[in-house]
Amino acid sequence: MGLVGQLLNAARARLHSACGWLAYRLRCPARARHHYERVLVLRGSDFAAYVHLGRIAFAAGDYAGWRREFEHARRTDPERFARLRHPFELFEPRLAGTEFDETGDRATWRSLLPFGGGGPRRPAAARGDSPFDGALDAMLPGAP
Repeated sequence: MGLVGQLLNAARARLHSACGWLAYRLRCPARARHHYERVLVLRGSDFAAYVHLGRIAFAAGDYAGWRREFEHARRTDPERFARLRHPFELFEPRLAGTEFDETGDRATWRSLLPFGGGGPRRPAAARGDSPFDGALDAMLPGAP
């Protein structure tokens, strides 16, 4: 693949990443998963895509998928992964004799809309695919 092909793949990956983020924010997890999986196909590995796929799996109750995606994220970028504050760190009490580092300026889940909170709740009927799905797909290269 030439330089032009690599640039097109990078642009497609960015577009899928943006569409995945938008779908995630609009609470359309199936559409967001599709876009983030496409990012992984185009880029090979992407820290943010793994983190979002893990969060989508966690919200769906797929804890094995959550752990798998976060393990991929850890392998992709150990330094960024170390800055994340994971849900189990937020709620589990510290064990006696266990030393913890000071958190300092760590990234928190709150910055990534933890557990689907942080905004007004949508009715259950509105949580399916969004009416924006067609518009998102029309933005992709090669769309009809």
